[in-house]
Amino acid sequence: MHNDITLPTVNFLETLKALQKNEWNSLGLNEPEPCQVIDLPTGGEDILTRLWAVFSNKPNFSNDCKFTYVFPTRNGEQLPDDLQVLHDYCQESIVNHELLFDVCW
Repeated sequence: MHNDITLPTVNFLETLKALQKNEWNSLGLNEPEPCQVIDLPTGGEDILTRLWAVFSNKPNFSNDCKFTYVFPTRNGEQLPDDLQVLHDYCQESIVNHELLFDVCW
């Protein structure tokens, strides 16, 4: 039987930019310029860069396709802080612990 249900899709770059903006605002910083990456007052990199490292190292990740990210909570693990922020932000689009990204640019 064919399933015609369309899964919600999240725009990859827009999501990362929104999370970056939220993180900067929470630290009292101005919204970042496009493509701007700086060291945070904590001495680390911002969430855009941290999450990019998570996804770009996954098998089958490509910048010209739809990419399904499976949250490790499927197996009962606790999420790292960055993934928890992503999970909370995209909660309405997560289906069966999976988040479908539109990564095309």
